[in-house]
Amino acid sequence: MPAADEPGPESVPAGEPRAGYQASLGTVLREWGRIGCVGFGGPPAHIALLRKLCVDRERWLDATEFEDAISACNLLPGPASTQLAIFCAWRVRGRLGALRVRSASGCAAENERLHSFGILQRKLLCNHAAHRDPKDMGAGNASSVEHCGGVGSHEGD
Repeated sequence: MPAADEPGPESVPAGEPRAGYQASLGTVLREWGRIGCVGFGGPPAHIALLRKLCVDRERWLDATEFEDAISACNLLPGPASTQLAIFCAWRVRGRLGALRVRSASGCAAENERLHSFGILQRKLLCNHAAHRDPKDMGAGNASSVEHCGGVGSHEGD
């Protein structure tokens, strides 16, 4: 038996939203994924992009419902923009949409952490190499100093 927020089983062409849903799962994944990729600026940018998508462009939510959702998400612990993205996906595509967006936002955050760690690791290795004398390094290690901007360089800091 379907939950109260899920429509009953029915045959629907692939990629089309079922009755009661406002968008297909593919649309939700594509649009929320785009927000995750271009939403530089943190939570304020994500919230603005979600509003543009869900209220202004697609009209899946009205402005009052969106603003009430922002208020509710700000009362909860954790990142309000992620919670708002999950809420909007739930309103547009039901429980499955919310779960997919939650999974994707977790992956995006993990990818961002790994990318940041990679940048930090490279800077630390370059700083370490910059303080060593290239004459004491093998041929392969000397080229890594050049790759970092040369000995003593702080290019890109």
